[in-house]
Amino acid sequence: MISNIIYLIVVIAITEIGIDVKLTGSEKSGLFVSAVMLFMYSLIVYFSYFILKKKQKNIQYKVSFDLLFLRMSSLLIAGAVLFYANQALFYNLPLIIETFFGISMPKLLKQCLSIFIYFTYVSIYWFFFANFYNFVYQTQFTRLQYVISNLRIYLPMLIPWLMFSSFYDLLSKAGKRLGVEGDAFYISLFGLSVILFFGFYPPIIARLWGCKRLAGAKADELRSFLHRSGFAYREILSWPIFQGKMLTAGIVGPLPRFRYILITESLLQNLSIEELEAVLAHEMGHGRYYHMWLYFALMFGFFLTMWQTHGLFLYGGVLLFSPDIWVNGQWGARVLDLYIFICHIGSLFLFLRFLFGYFMMNFERQADLYAATLVRPEFVIAALEKIGILTGNTRDIPSWHHYSIRQRVEAIRSFAKDPLYFARHNKKVGRLFILVIFLFIITGVLVGRGNYEEMAKAAAYEKVVLNLLRTEANNPLLHLEMGNILYKKGHLGPARRHYEKAMELSPEDPTILNNLAWLLVTGGETGPEERKKALELAKRAVGLKREPAFLDTLAEAYFVNGMVEEAIVVAKEALLLADKDRDYFRSQVKRFESALKKNKTLGQGH
Repeated sequence: MISNIIYLIVVIAITEIGIDVKLTGSEKSGLFVSAVMLFMYSLIVYFSYFILKKKQKNIQYKVSFDLLFLRMSSLLIAGAVLFYANQALFYNLPLIIETFFGISMPKLLKQCLSIFIYFTYVSIYWFFFANFYNFVYQTQFTRLQYVISNLRIYLPMLIPWLMFSSFYDLLSKAGKRLGVEGDAFYISLFGLSVILFFGFYPPIIARLWGCKRLAGAKADELRSFLHRSGFAYREILSWPIFQGKMLTAGIVGPLPRFRYILITESLLQNLSIEELEAVLAHEMGHGRYYHMWLYFALMFGFFLTMWQTHGLFLYGGVLLFSPDIWVNGQWGARVLDLYIFICHIGSLFLFLRFLFGYFMMNFERQADLYAATLVRPEFVIAALEKIGILTGNTRDIPSWHHYSIRQRVEAIRSFAKDPLYFARHNKKVGRLFILVIFLFIITGVLVGRGNYEEMAKAAAYEKVVLNLLRTEANNPLLHLEMGNILYKKGHLGPARRHYEKAMELSPEDPTILNNLAWLLVTGGETGPEERKKALELAKRAVGLKREPAFLDTLAEAYFVNGMVEEAIVVAKEALLLADKDRDYFRSQVKRFESALKKNKTLGQGH
């Protein structure tokens, strides 16, 4: 189940990345390719079904079949994610519909349509593999019931995403209307909304899953145990996940008033009261060490860092790829979209598989060891061993988010021999968690200061101009743009050469004349000849086109040539004509007037 949740997180990330991509090809071709992809996945599922059906007929050891079923299921779900990723990035259904009907859909509707595609894929897998699930877990689902049961598991996890996304969009619009914008505003309000929702959502989850108050003698004894342990909770509920046949328990809700402990009927029937108390003690450990809040902090820190590093990925793509893709129209844009997609989804996969998975494994160990402090260690071991046997002798099978039962038992035995083992584990986990959060913060701050998105745009533009200059060496506008790029980078010598080449090719272009004049008057130490040439060029530019920017250059040229009164007159004209950046033009007038006043004062002194 944990793996499926992680897959869903990846799917949500894919949906968010792909929601606004451009359509590749026509909407008709997009629909055709989408249908072909769905058919191909169906064939893969059916072929897998055929293989597994053959294995089931020739079965010798049920354990080996169970493992094959689990591995094949993981591969097919991963395949559904990959097919969906391709569809979301290249053949986006909402965009096809918008283009075909000439409409614009709200983001919430686009998200629902996109996620519908993913669930169409996995529903095909669920439909074909329902009977295998019944065989492995001794359930009695019809194919339709199995599909609906899986969808019901996912529903409580989809609703928060859709609500968070909609709420974030509303915040963005409200912030713009109120004149309050910026990353800090959005992050603060969104983080607060997530925390509030995270705390108060558990009752809704319990209702959506069909959980009911756990009744019976064992339930009463378990409530008595929780009371003796001083653990605050709302209720113990029966968890009807997959007809209650799964041997599992869980805890939802970080706030005591809205915290529920969930237990399946199968677990309740197969474990003794002492073993059930050990299971409850394990779930209490998750609450005692605030694991749900820590999971949230890890996810929030990661996605915040990804938000900040988007520009860095973009800049890396600009440096990595040939400039040809920037002028290659739609497919060039697709290359960059694919690169950004791989960067984000690859980072998410690595984070979930290794960093998040590492903390999940060690939080589970922390909960195991805490349970061994509340009940006798042998009861915790007995519960784990029995679950391992009842689930098909899975004692030695680890997962990326859980130690194997054998490893968990060994850790509890180590604690029984050395009481300080638990304290050392807590210290290790705590220090690593603080380090990870610190690295998230540092990475976000450092990358956020780099303004990599603007750097990426500038670098991409420079690559395009350079590439075009190779084939259009006598294009004055390209030389002008290259001069502008080099001037902004502080490469004044090469910039001047490009401006001069542009002027040679187009001597009456006022922008070229103006930009060269500006470089000559602001390019550091310039001699009398450069200053005189700048004044001549600026006069020619203004003669061709009298606009504020060109007048400002002329005023500056007058000023550096010692003609301050003329500079003031021209600067005032620039201010009068300006409809933007008026503060800058006003400061120019004041600067020139102050210089004139200073010159007069010095003259009177002599």
